[in-house]
This record gives sequence, C-alpha cells and structure tokens, in this order.
Amino acid sequence: AQHADPNGLYGPGFYFTENPAVASGYAKQIGLLPFRKQVRATEMSQFLKDNPDAVRLGGGPDWTEMMVFGKPNVRPAFLDIVKPFRIDSDVEPAEFVRLATQAKQMGGYSLLTESGKIPGSQTARIPAEEFYAELVDAMRGDKAAANRVLQAAGYDGLTHIGGKVTKGEPHRVWIA
Repeated sequence: AQHADPNGLYGPGFYFTENPAVASGYAKQIGLLPFRKQVRATEMSQFLKDNPDAVRLGGGPDWTEMMVFGKPNVRPAFLDIVKPFRIDSDVEPAEFVRLATQAKQMGGYSLLTESGKIPGSQTARIPAEEFYAELVDAMRGDKAAANRVLQAAGYDGLTHIGGKVTKGEPHRVWIA
C-alpha cells in the first residue's frame, strides 16, 4: 500500500469487493497500466497490430523500445480478515471508550470528556461511520493513523457496504 491514496474513502489500503462486476468497473476506471518492452524490428508490424496504443520511446537499428499499456484485470483473492471494523454497524459504548483510549495513547486528541465519559448519552451506541469520522479528526485528519489505532486495538481490516458514494450497485467492500 506504499502508493495507496492516503485520502481513500477509509484511508490507504487495498480495497476489495465481493462483486466481480463492480471490481471490473473499478479496474476500467483505473485504466491501462504502462510498461516498457523492447521489440525487434522483424516483429514490429505484428506488435503494432496487437498493441495499437503503444508509444515509441527510442531504439536502435534492430530493436525499438516501446511503452505498452497492459490491460487491467480482476482476480479472485482470499482475504484472511477475521476481525474487521464494520463501518456499517454501531460502536458499543465500551468499545467507544476502548478505542478512544487507544487513540489518545497513540497521540490523538481525546474523544472522551474530562471525566473519561463519552460525550452525550453514555448508553447510546454510535454509528461506526460517525465514530470513524471522529477518530480521523482525533488523529488530526490522518486516516492512516486512524487505521493504525484500529489495528492496535485488534482490528485486522475494515469493511462496509459500498456503492453509496458512487450511487452504484451496493456491494461489500473489504479494506486490508
């Protein structure tokens, strides 16, 4: 995830869906993946038929270096996510306190009152999506730091029902 978008919906990570049609749509949005290839002069005619979008970069009398655009694809993957933070569920009060304490220990702003209580109703559950937004705020807007808090607290990924933001087909998303 070195090159993952730190501002992805739920921070950097690898995003997976259980719906192959939705995954294919994302792969097409990302576009073609470039790579370099050396092509012999005797193979150039066929190469250009097979790769009409290729771009010539340079070369010599017997070969040409080309920029080729590989086709995106979707592959099945097995994720061993056992304890995901479920964005589309609720956070119980005791879990709120546990996670807020973890965030504070990791340098975040306090999510609790001075007396160590949850602001507002002590017994109410909070939607996890709201809690996640508060956690990101507590970690100074850093989604990666918020995810590290969740990981330190024992969560090994995030999951939610996707499609709301894009107004697309609802689908389960797993973030590793």
